[in-house]
Amino acid sequence: MESRELAIRLARALDAKKAFNIHILEVENLTTDGVQGAVTTANGDVAVKAVASGYSGKDVTVYVAFDAEGAVSNISIDASTQTTGIGSKVANDSFASGFVGWNGGEVSNGSPVDALSGATYSSNAVFNAVNAAIDCYNNEIKGVL
Repeated sequence: MESRELAIRLARALDAKKAFNIHILEVENLTTDGVQGAVTTANGDVAVKAVASGYSGKDVTVYVAFDAEGAVSNISIDASTQTTGIGSKVANDSFASGFVGWNGGEVSNGSPVDALSGATYSSNAVFNAVNAAIDCYNNEIKGVL
């Protein structure tokens, strides 16, 4: 994905209403496994793109936005590679919205959301990708930028 396209998608994760009205800066040289990019805004908001292997080894992509205090302020999940109607349900707002407001460290089944029945691999992929984003935020971005 080109840098500009990545920046726009991550900015949308920060706030879809303001995605084109905010100044964003791409974060470079990230080393966290699974993280494919990040952007930050002048007010301290950050968005991280991360991937993890889901059903049949196909990637699930998450765009996780963090507010200046480190809480998840928004999340977008691309599960288009997962089985339609089963694993793809991890992209639904009813699942994704459970992460918003989370500032409790690592996520797992039941903390802050439960894995979807019948979609264990896809749910675990989301948990792993979100954990990569959290790890990147806490260890490579927070307090550095």
